[in-house]
Amino acid sequence: MSITIARRAAAGLVSAAVVTSGLALAAPAQAAEVASPSLTWKISTYAAATGQSGQLADHSVAGGAVETDRTVTFPNGVGSVDPATGIASVTYEGSITMGGHDQYTITLAKPTVSVDAAGKGTISADVSWTLSVPSPTAGGPQRVNLTTFSTAASGADWTTSGNLRSLTRTPNWAGVQTPFSDTTASDAAGYGTTANRPTEGKSWDPAFITFLKPAGVGAFFYQTSNSNDNKAPSPFTATAIAKTAPKPAAAPAKITSIKRGSTTKPTTKKTGKTTVTLTSSTGAAVTGQVKVTFKQKGHKTKVKTAYVSTGSRVVTIPKLAKGKWTVSVKYLGNASFARTLTLPAGTFKVTK
Repeated sequence: MSITIARRAAAGLVSAAVVTSGLALAAPAQAAEVASPSLTWKISTYAAATGQSGQLADHSVAGGAVETDRTVTFPNGVGSVDPATGIASVTYEGSITMGGHDQYTITLAKPTVSVDAAGKGTISADVSWTLSVPSPTAGGPQRVNLTTFSTAASGADWTTSGNLRSLTRTPNWAGVQTPFSDTTASDAAGYGTTANRPTEGKSWDPAFITFLKPAGVGAFFYQTSNSNDNKAPSPFTATAIAKTAPKPAAAPAKITSIKRGSTTKPTTKKTGKTTVTLTSSTGAAVTGQVKVTFKQKGHKTKVKTAYVSTGSRVVTIPKLAKGKWTVSVKYLGNASFARTLTLPAGTFKVTK
């Protein structure tokens, strides 16, 4: 039985020296490589067995996954963990295909490590299988929960590992699936086993067991005797980028003054002009809308809205009736500058 194990070769780096005027100038030091999130997992002792005793001994990896000493590393995790809560969801690249006796294969691809707010974790993957006898059949790929695990709800089980956070856990095994009372109950659940199995309820996630066909292949992932626990899911180590909390938005700056000046008075037949200037508490040039209101008792109030782009704006005064007009200004505000109350801005008199 052949065993295919993918290995990654390390590339050598040769630094060149530049010689000028008899002096050798060392090449700039290479920046340290930043680790990317990965999932390292032996799958199980049973799956790692070699030779004639290995029912899943034929291994091949693809999609960037690397296998060393029967332990697979799935690279380039996408997702993050919240260090404060432990909530995480990270999907890794690559796949492993396991098989035996040229009769069947099981492929686990793009595994995802997820943890919820209560600390309950799952490892899921795109699972597919093939069977060559008695006639070729296949299933998947389908996203299936492989196994479950538990962590501290506060995220304390995630530790700092360089630029990443790291989680090492042993998946659940005993008590995962209540042993079946008889073959009928087992068949109905998709396990295809006998009474009192899985022994002590030791099993991978039932969804994974029942997805595999024929039912006998699922027996590679649950306990059928009291002899040993080599079918148990092996401990894993997952690394992930720590989710950073968004910085709170800066409070908008206050408008410290609104001044009106340089007024060209309107008449009953012509418009006029006035300049509105705003100053902020930070000194930044104010932008946004201002509402300028013109009032005279016994006459209709006139309102002009204008956009201020650099802290100042010339506002057109509409044609107005003769008499004394009171002016007020209100800045309407935006994300950068706080709105103001309606503020008095002087008076002027229309004489003709």
